[in-house]
Amino acid sequence: MVSDGASRYLAKFNRRTGDEYNYARVELACLDMAQAAGLEVARGRVLEDVNSRDVLLLERFDVELDDHRRHLVSVNALLKETGTQRDSGLPFRYDDISDLLIRHSGAVRTDLEQLARLALFNRAINNTDDHSRNFSLIHDGDYYRLSPAYDLVPSMTVGEYHAASFGYQPNPPRPSQVARVGRMFGLSKPLLRSCADEVFAAVERWREFAERAGVMDAEVDRIGSRFHP
Repeated sequence: MVSDGASRYLAKFNRRTGDEYNYARVELACLDMAQAAGLEVARGRVLEDVNSRDVLLLERFDVELDDHRRHLVSVNALLKETGTQRDSGLPFRYDDISDLLIRHSGAVRTDLEQLARLALFNRAINNTDDHSRNFSLIHDGDYYRLSPAYDLVPSMTVGEYHAASFGYQPNPPRPSQVARVGRMFGLSKPLLRSCADEVFAAVERWREFAERAGVMDAEVDRIGSRFHP
């Protein structure tokens, strides 16, 4: 954790070699795009040329200015077997997160809407690394809520299944496919359609967010070709 005096940050360094793209800048672009899609996200900024690498600084949403920590628990931890704390061994689904929110969230409807947007957004940007450690609940002082979204990065692999399935499908739906889904996490069809439209509109602006974050033109096109809006 690093600090600039006013905020606390998690620093994510690009590797010197071997990265598929400039992860720091691409993740920043995706976070800004997710915010435009109506998602609450971790806020960030890029530091240039730190030991010849770009660094993404993500504001720690679980740490207050006085260094008091808000309790943060991953979905992975909440899904472990109660007696043994072992993984259940069952396939992970977005439906599991929905069930946890219904049981534990102090703002169920709002959090379920955020979850729907997040599932649609992850599918739209081909973020297949949507495993159970990449979702958390956070205590806001009164009750638990779905935490701001984080680790939103596209996969460059074609045809890869998502780590989190939805219903009886191996992947969450694309924003353009919600009309076929019917209900999602109990949300009404008009609300779900509105969420999907906002996600679709934000992802269509990928080039704008990427250029603002300093992503190279060649990477903008290559990454955008993997999207599924």
